[in-house]
Amino acid sequence: PRLHQLEEMGIEDGDILLSINDREVASMEELKSVILDFEVGDTVNAVIYRSGQRYLVELTLSEARG
Repeated sequence: PRLHQLEEMGIEDGDILLSINDREVASMEELKSVILDFEVGDTVNAVIYRSGQRYLVELTLSEARG
């Protein structure tokens, strides 16, 4: 996803994605693998690391643009 798409979902520049629905995401390859298990419109729980703290955020997946 492009940066503006992530910002629309609540992810900010500098955030580190740690997991999606309790599945660790340590690389882009793992992220791609995890995302393939879901459909556009699905809602997932993600843990992000921001400014020294972990946050649980709910994200609704959208189709990648451009």
